Amino acid sequence: MTKDNLGDVEIRKLPAGSLFKLCSILDCGDDWKQLMSVIPVACKEGNPPKYTVEHMKLIETAGMCQKRPYSEILLEEWGTSGKCRPTVSVLLQCLLKAELYRAADFVAVQLLKGPPPRRPESGPAAAVVYPEEPASRKDLTVASVDNIPSAPPLPSDIVTVTPIPSSTPPHLSVTPQFPSPQRAATPQNPTVLVEPDTGDVERVSYSILESAT
Repeated sequence: MTKDNLGDVEIRKLPAGSLFKLCSILDCGDDWKQLMSVIPVACKEGNPPKYTVEHMKLIETAGMCQKRPYSEILLEEWGTSGKCRPTVSVLLQCLLKAELYRAADFVAVQLLKGPPPRRPESGPAAAVVYPEEPASRKDLTVASVDNIPSAPPLPSDIVTVTPIPSSTPPHLSVTPQFPSPQRAATPQNPTVLVEPDTGDVERVSYSILESAT
């Protein structure tokens, strides 16, 4: 495809990578709503808007249910609806009308391989001009930095003060020691209790004792 007929390519036939980059730009700050509000009927400038606020709400509901970018659903619906299918050049015109210059720069430079569109001289959409670097800073090199004089040496008669050690004796930690309790002495010959011999005593049954009492 030559450079001259790139603007005649329909939006629905754009590569997936180009659509992804364009959608990522339009999803920032809900720019897709501004684009949707300026899309004309039958892709002709001067016609009434094709979409309303109700259509925006339907796209938001579909995006949340399908977990898809809102701008992707918009471009898919716009690119496949009606007899007159929108082309890349029509998309660029709508982006400029909605003052979406970041997306317009992408379409003009990356898709149409042309120069970026002209921006207004004032206002939020104006191009940002960075001030030029002053000539004095451009002439500043490493050699000029080396020529900076160093600090003068210290005089030799400086008295060095040595700190005096403290005369306070070191604190000693003393752990108190208590005498252990003395145990009672064990007798050398302990007394052994011997049970008396009851072998000669006659044992009486309990029934005899009960009858006797």
